[in-house]
Amino acid sequence: EYFTEGIAALDGLIPPVIRQGCTHAYYRYPIRLNRSKIQINSYEFTKVVNAEGVSFDAGFTPLYMQPLYQKKIVYGDKGCPFSCSFYGKEISYSPGLCPIAERMKDEVITTETIRPPLTIKDVEEMVEAFRKVLYYCKQLPEIVKGKGE
Repeated sequence: EYFTEGIAALDGLIPPVIRQGCTHAYYRYPIRLNRSKIQINSYEFTKVVNAEGVSFDAGFTPLYMQPLYQKKIVYGDKGCPFSCSFYGKEISYSPGLCPIAERMKDEVITTETIRPPLTIKDVEEMVEAFRKVLYYCKQLPEIVKGKGE
């Protein structure tokens, strides 16, 4: 919760929302980039924030975009359960099926490091790394503009 509070206080980052009365045990902790405030994608952002000593991965691939679903082969070479006679319908997992999920690959970064033995000091250093990167992300348009003149 301490990390979520720290991330929520930073303009441009959107931490996960936990419903009142609920808790969460994260396998992967996601942070969404507010693309109207951060002009770089998740891959670029992750590269920069990781240079500050934190460990994040960019984006994710929706489950239906994984090779198992795209090639539709699970049991043998007959295409079951995707195209075998038991179901009787054609199943499509083509791009565009879930456009919001697909868009998230450019907007979400995740980490596995939000767990013990992480200390409060570790969390504060991570939040500070994000603060620093966000500061420079906001300066980026001016920096680029200055180099073009």
